[in-house]
Amino acid sequence: MQLKKRNPVVAALAIAVLALTLGACAAKQEDRSSAVSSARAALAAILNAIPNFTTFGTDNNYVLFSAPSNIDLEFACDFAFNESDPSYKSQVKDFSLSFFSDEFVEAGLDLDKLCNPQNEDFRIGGQSFPKIVVSWELGSDSLKKSNPEAGPIEALLTVFDEILRSQPERFLTDTDRGLYGIDLGRGDSILWAKQPSKTKTDFIVSLDPAPFIAAGAKVEKLINFSLVRSKIKNSEGKVVEVQKLERSGDRL
Repeated sequence: MQLKKRNPVVAALAIAVLALTLGACAAKQEDRSSAVSSARAALAAILNAIPNFTTFGTDNNYVLFSAPSNIDLEFACDFAFNESDPSYKSQVKDFSLSFFSDEFVEAGLDLDKLCNPQNEDFRIGGQSFPKIVVSWELGSDSLKKSNPEAGPIEALLTVFDEILRSQPERFLTDTDRGLYGIDLGRGDSILWAKQPSKTKTDFIVSLDPAPFIAAGAKVEKLINFSLVRSKIKNSEGKVVEVQKLERSGDRL
């Protein structure tokens, strides 16, 4: 049986298309790697500008960033840490955000409706004044932890490294506003400035407004939080428009 000869023009075109495809993939990977490195450097610059606001939590298993505006962000250093105890896991998740509830209550929020026993994502915390605590499970991976002697800022940056190593799809960029971020799930994210030295907005907490609206809050009446429409590029490189409830500012 006589084999058909391959058309050299077709073969050359196929090789060229393959080369272009591989080149585009390599360039995309390089662009993402560069963006992640820049995001880490920007986050480090913000944290190091106010070093006393980042501390260790329970037995060095958590890192707490207490922003000057009374918003607390708490990351687990190892997502496998709370997996073995379901009762502990329901209270302490991989990431939590807490802020004073007063302006939400004044805007009509029913705290009992938002923070009910059936909803583990929201609870009431705080001592002197009640705070809304919003929590997220980010996975069950055993993350590499930094040496505690390196300090809490390095521990938090290591968490950032490990999240994007194990779950690269969580990385976000908001090119219109010059922001990097991490997708927390449920339509929520935290964002920070690409160039914190050149902007007044270092950090942004971005939340889905739906749970607050469902619990009675008239979000348009909030003072420190505001409804914002923005365009975010997700991990697939697609630009999507979203409406979020955001708190922003210089170190929040």
